[in-house]
Amino acid sequence: MEQDLEILKKILSELGFVDTYVEILIRKIVNDFNDSTLTEITPQFLYTVLAFELGRKNARDVSEYFEDFKKSGIYKTKIQRFLDRSPWMK
Repeated sequence: MEQDLEILKKILSELGFVDTYVEILIRKIVNDFNDSTLTEITPQFLYTVLAFELGRKNARDVSEYFEDFKKSGIYKTKIQRFLDRSPWMK
């Protein structure tokens, strides 16, 4: 779980959230996780917890970035993915 929290801190920080707000969000995630019966943090859990705090769009983005990072070890923001697929950037 500690590794997942470090991933989340990195993602939230790179999205431009202030460190104190990142810590508040992490604390909320940890509290909700401890109250749940889950054995690991999932993208769906993140979306559910963060939707009220960040809004649905931002919560979806964070959960998708988290899932990408867990699968591949890196993640790309939507603009980075768009630029990678763009025929003008090749």
